[in-house]
Amino acid sequence: MIWLKRVGLGLAGFLLLVALVAVWLTWRSLPQTSGTVIVPGPSADIEIRRDGRGVPTIRAQSEGDAFFALGYVHAQDRLFQMEMMRRLGAGRLAETLGSNAVESDRFMRTLGLYKHAEANADALNAETRAALQRYADGINAWLETRGRPLPPEFQVLNYSPEPWRLADSLVWQKLMSLSLAGNWRDELLRSELLRILPADRVAQLWPDLDPASPTTVASITGLVDIDIARSLTEQIDTHAPPTLASNVWVIDGRHTASGQPLLASDPHLGFQAPIIWYLARLEWPGGELTGATAPGVPFTVIGHNGHTAWGLTTTHADLQDLFIERLTDDGRYETPDGPRDFDTRTEVIEVRSGEPLILNVRSTRHGPVVSDIGTFAGVHEPGVTVLALSATMLRDDDATANAIYQVGRSRTVAEVKQALAGFEGPQQNFMYADIQGGIGFSSPALVPIRAKGDGTVPVPGWSGAYDWQGWVPYEELPHSLNPESGRLVNANNRPVPEDYPHLIAATFPEGYRAERIIELLDGLSGGTATWQDMVNIQTDARSAMARDLLPVLLPLAKAESDAAGTALRLLSTWDGTMDRTRPEPLIFLSWMDFIKEELLADDLGRAYGSFRGDHPILIRTILTEDPSWCGESEAECGLAVSRALDRALDWLAERSDGALDNITGLRWGDFHRARFSHSVFGFVPGLSQMTTLEIETDGSDHTVNRGGFRNVRARGPFRHTHGAGLRAVFDLSDLNKSHFMIATGQSGHPASAHYGDLLVPWRDGETLTMPVLDQVEADAILILKAGQNP
Repeated sequence: MIWLKRVGLGLAGFLLLVALVAVWLTWRSLPQTSGTVIVPGPSADIEIRRDGRGVPTIRAQSEGDAFFALGYVHAQDRLFQMEMMRRLGAGRLAETLGSNAVESDRFMRTLGLYKHAEANADALNAETRAALQRYADGINAWLETRGRPLPPEFQVLNYSPEPWRLADSLVWQKLMSLSLAGNWRDELLRSELLRILPADRVAQLWPDLDPASPTTVASITGLVDIDIARSLTEQIDTHAPPTLASNVWVIDGRHTASGQPLLASDPHLGFQAPIIWYLARLEWPGGELTGATAPGVPFTVIGHNGHTAWGLTTTHADLQDLFIERLTDDGRYETPDGPRDFDTRTEVIEVRSGEPLILNVRSTRHGPVVSDIGTFAGVHEPGVTVLALSATMLRDDDATANAIYQVGRSRTVAEVKQALAGFEGPQQNFMYADIQGGIGFSSPALVPIRAKGDGTVPVPGWSGAYDWQGWVPYEELPHSLNPESGRLVNANNRPVPEDYPHLIAATFPEGYRAERIIELLDGLSGGTATWQDMVNIQTDARSAMARDLLPVLLPLAKAESDAAGTALRLLSTWDGTMDRTRPEPLIFLSWMDFIKEELLADDLGRAYGSFRGDHPILIRTILTEDPSWCGESEAECGLAVSRALDRALDWLAERSDGALDNITGLRWGDFHRARFSHSVFGFVPGLSQMTTLEIETDGSDHTVNRGGFRNVRARGPFRHTHGAGLRAVFDLSDLNKSHFMIATGQSGHPASAHYGDLLVPWRDGETLTMPVLDQVEADAILILKAGQNP
């Protein structure tokens, strides 16, 4: 058996060699961050100083060179993230990831995001195109001259990225528009609910919805194939799940210790490793940009330029409608002017280690036929209907990038407002301030004016009665400059009064976070607010929702066990703080989930699984105003609430070794853990453990410190999946002392010291600053020297 031993030793040696080579290649693929590199492209030498957190400060001799250097450092630190972003938007993931990515590609190719991004490049002005091109030049310069292996993801997948193009940057806006577009999913859900519930009953499920809204076309929604609606909803949830949330507020100098405005912004998006944001400071003679960038894009999304600062939240505007198109016997579709042929195009999806798939995409005058998603043939029997999507993101002449570029050059709040006139989507609530003391708010976008209807359900496309007639004029969209109160706040709550003359959306999220921000601002002594106060508000974890619902729930609940009695006593003295070390958040939110099920599951049937969220306003309305949802008598509401508590405690017991002997020992943080997974390695055993970042956190869906979580019934219940991956506070008395923090870290390279070094500081509410280059305590200095490599 000596030969077997020798083979075993040889195999072990070979595996050790492979491991050593892999470690060496991984180490060698870390970017060069110090020394001098000769690169083609800059007009003069560029200095890049990285501090101890890996945050770069770039000093260039021109704006174009600054964008070039930003492209260079983005490629150094986040190339694979950028690669996945552009491939996702282009529907080209399957080329590298194989058949598992075909469904995603089919979804994106049907929408045609990338072809619209390509067309948008031609709609931009010369200055914006130049900025995008210089950024692309910087990325490509790193690809050409890096002198070391590509990041480990490319080595594992064994391919090299293509040169960067302008459309690769512009498709980022399309993807953001898609992730912030939740209305078409709600349209599908309502069309399904209208098949099983009366229209007025469906309207009650959205308490701020006009009861007449679904009624107007309830009979028409019967033309929507229920299986297609469910299938399309699943496609949206899988490939473009809505992630709509954020906080932003600004106060003028009358409220601050410095006498100058303070602006706070923390956008909420889904978690990933690395996080979507990348901090950077750019300096050039006569200009600067400091703040949060998005790798793949040259512009500072949330930041300051030394004169003005800006932040944003999403408006939750309804910028998409589903149109029911009726087919003719010869395979065309009906229009007000008679039958028309579908516009068609053929998409070829290349599949790694597989045969190419041919996708036939049809479009109507309203947009792509999204009900075809799920089939390649796109063939339907005569006489049936299809669903086409109209969305402002699917436009060839979108020049939003011009506006983003101009915001970065604005010197006053008036100039910011003027620049935003060209911002076409997705609609955002921008807040801004200038060093002269001005503050402002604008909600720019192309908001459709509908001939009829309110966008709540799919509508007939053949008559033209529900077509879009144009756009709400910019000056008539929500805006405010220097309000008398000296304060502007938005946390995705309704940005317009009830009597506003235009339709922004038929429904908006609950206002709990905004209420809490206002409460905390009110609690600050007049004229004393500091940047630290703003950070404290951003990290506040007290739930106004819990404080609103508990006075309704506690009187209804009856303790049927010792555990229930203990739970009710704990909740009766709890202040609503979603503290990771406490049991009350876990008990309360579990209870809320089972209350929702007790009240709604039977009536909603199969559609209940798609009715996501905790819907606290609906629950409060049912329990206080409309007990018909509980059963035949008001007493049944109390029975449902008590039964839900028992079920919640049983559920918790199953996850606590089968017993709740010590209910006070439960901890919210044992369930509520922020998890940041790598887009590819996160699904590979072994590599997943090495690349996934996880930490227990405070907060919940309705706290300012947003702790959005998975459904209780999902795998990993209450896992923190959505929140403030970025926090920024701008001090207009000295913008160089503005404060920032991102989750994870600056680098996307799993072997980098900066892959996860900001995770704990982010969770704990710490911040960092980005001063001028000469004040940076440099951990590494890299000089990009203009020239050609020999």
